[in-house]
Amino acid sequence: MTNMAHVDPMIQAILKADHLSEETRIGYSKRLALIATAARNKGLHLVLTLHPQKVLNWIFRSYTKAGTQRTMIVAILAAYKLLDLKTREKPSYAMYLEQYERLDAELKDRAKDNVPTKRQRADFVSYVDLQKVRKKLEFGSKERLLLSFYGDAFLLLEMICMLMLYNC
Repeated sequence: MTNMAHVDPMIQAILKADHLSEETRIGYSKRLALIATAARNKGLHLVLTLHPQKVLNWIFRSYTKAGTQRTMIVAILAAYKLLDLKTREKPSYAMYLEQYERLDAELKDRAKDNVPTKRQRADFVSYVDLQKVRKKLEFGSKERLLLSFYGDAFLLLEMICMLMLYNC
């Protein structure tokens, strides 16, 4: 194992949390390290507990997507839970939790509305266009076969929906 003498104690605790998957430990540690770097490597415990508004402002300024903002705050909340700071540092914990809940509700509402993102709209290919491309491909090619599955799946789904509608 590497020497962790120069690693922030809060990050050390995350890295040693065996009940978390390795991927989760690494993800939380990276996010907390970003915060520590932004705070000029001051102790994370002090930065997170004494300056929660500055930390939140930095997160919102540095990351424009709600999902990334929520992920950063999840790492903070995990550290609070792991180090049993939820009750000892109640005011700052409440600030992080409030922002997490707000972002989570925003993302759930967005998912519930099922509105495609700009990226999804830009990459959308209509069924008609898909079939035009498929017909231009060489008969028997893998690409044509794959596009056939996509087209057939679309038609199959449509037929299932119609059957469900009429057999109710």
